Amino acid sequence: MLINKQAAMHQRVVGLKETGYKYWPYIHTDLWRAPVTFFWWATTPTGRQSRAHWHAYTFYRCMSSGKLRKTASGLSTVYLPSQYYRTSTPDLRNQLIQRQDGLLPALPRGYAWRGPFLYSECAPPQDECDTFSFKAPLRSEGIPMTYAMPKHDALAVADQLAKQVLSERRAVL
Repeated sequence: MLINKQAAMHQRVVGLKETGYKYWPYIHTDLWRAPVTFFWWATTPTGRQSRAHWHAYTFYRCMSSGKLRKTASGLSTVYLPSQYYRTSTPDLRNQLIQRQDGLLPALPRGYAWRGPFLYSECAPPQDECDTFSFKAPLRSEGIPMTYAMPKHDALAVADQLAKQVLSERRAVL
């Protein structure tokens, strides 16, 4: 059962651990992007915790600039503040409370959602460093592998290799 939205927005942020939820599914997040993940879980018609029905939503306080910078460990992505960088955790939770009717999938009859609860939070960097900047670098010191070969070029290269292998194979047979 979703509680009154206005009342919920004035309550403190509750961590998932405090709710007594027994099942902790793995939720993949990119820690470099300073994630804040919220979690809902469902109760069954008899009031038990549902293992199958849960939902997570992650806000990222940092985003990739698409540029690389040389660091001691090699080339690293430079991250920038996202639109959520200066948004407090209670404010992020309140955004979800306002939008949860559209975010949460429908449940079977008699089930009810509980949440949003704070699943995990990673603080964003406060000072510039090799991997974080408040402004995007003017140039990249490398080419990210995802940009190295556009898809249409990759398909052309794969097609060319396949033709070469087939022609060599036919020559052997």
